[in-house]
Amino acid sequence: MRSLESACAAGRLKKAAAKAEIEVVNEQVIELQEACDEAMDALSQAVAGLEHAVGKVRRAGQLLREQFERVEYGERATWVELNLPRISLRTALNWRKVAEFFERNPLETPSTVRQVYKLCGVIPEEESSKSGGQESGGSITQIAQAFTSLEQKLKARDVEKLDREERLILRDRLIPFVRLYERLHEA
Repeated sequence: MRSLESACAAGRLKKAAAKAEIEVVNEQVIELQEACDEAMDALSQAVAGLEHAVGKVRRAGQLLREQFERVEYGERATWVELNLPRISLRTALNWRKVAEFFERNPLETPSTVRQVYKLCGVIPEEESSKSGGQESGGSITQIAQAFTSLEQKLKARDVEKLDREERLILRDRLIPFVRLYERLHEA
């Protein structure tokens, strides 16, 4: 009888120890989940901030284009220097190109000013970043940014309500993601 009682007590101890271990693991998982949720929220806010900046550059570019129509070509540098001391003539011209680009390509959705500059031809596509080339075309960060931007745009719009041209453009933009997925799946 005594060995049965000791076996039962030992079993209860093992269950209690296992339960305590599960609770510790659950606390760690909860902490990890909270950290991941906070990280995703911060990333979403960062992407939203970048998209906001792109919108501001676009608007400034529209206003600069209108202003440059009223200022003589040779006087633009002086006008920018006197009236817009926080930016250079080069920046003003680049922002004007951004506005012109969006007028020609209203469905484009770049999420950073650098991406806009690449699309506008202000900087070459293959130019490496000043951070040692870490911003290559296939970097995980860029892919994640592109996916996040695309995901947000798709959540905001009903895909079924897109016209044929918009659906074709969207389909063409999704093809690189599909190809990447297929390559990852095969690896």
